[in-house]
Amino acid sequence: MTGPVDFVLARIAEDEDVARAAVHATERGGTDGWYWSNAGEAVFLDGTATPVVWGDEQSRPAGRHVVRHDPARVLAECEAKRRLVELAVAETDTGRSGVLVALLALPYADHPDHDEQWQPGGPPTS
Repeated sequence: MTGPVDFVLARIAEDEDVARAAVHATERGGTDGWYWSNAGEAVFLDGTATPVVWGDEQSRPAGRHVVRHDPARVLAECEAKRRLVELAVAETDTGRSGVLVALLALPYADHPDHDEQWQPGGPPTS
């Protein structure tokens, strides 16, 4: 890794790969997403009969999370993040570019390639 920009772009690419692997291609050429069936009894991938998550009381929050983070949404977020990185790189002469990339790196702070020096404002002081 050469720095936070490369780090963030690599994490975005990984997120895209995972999302694409979870997409179910349809015979009509599109992709299907996840949805709640029967008022929250289970989460299904469109066109399938096997639940991804059961909607019992304990699983319902996880099921809502699965539906909310459908692969199509993750891919759209990856594209938005990539555009933000491109804007930050184009603004390298302003002090804001490093902060923006550092903020985009925050969700990946537990990744082994993450450097605490990239934290907005420097490494944690505690």
